[in-house]
Amino acid sequence: MTSLILKCDNETIGVVRNPYERIVSLYVQSLDYIGMDAWVEKCTPELQTELYKDCDHIVRFEAWKEELNFSNLHPKDTSIL
Repeated sequence: MTSLILKCDNETIGVVRNPYERIVSLYVQSLDYIGMDAWVEKCTPELQTELYKDCDHIVRFEAWKEELNFSNLHPKDTSIL
């Protein structure tokens, strides 16, 4: 599983997704259409809490601009978002 981490000075910012949207997206990208329940049991996607446990900040993908501004974080490159 991949994670989305931005760098801002010496800090890391993890960008989390809505859990439901994330699991549906991972299922579709897998091309292993055995049914969602069976796929989750077979693949067991890594929890976002584990993917981003070492990040200094967490922002939601759905509101990343607002949350970066609110936290006064200004990474140089946000093109991946």
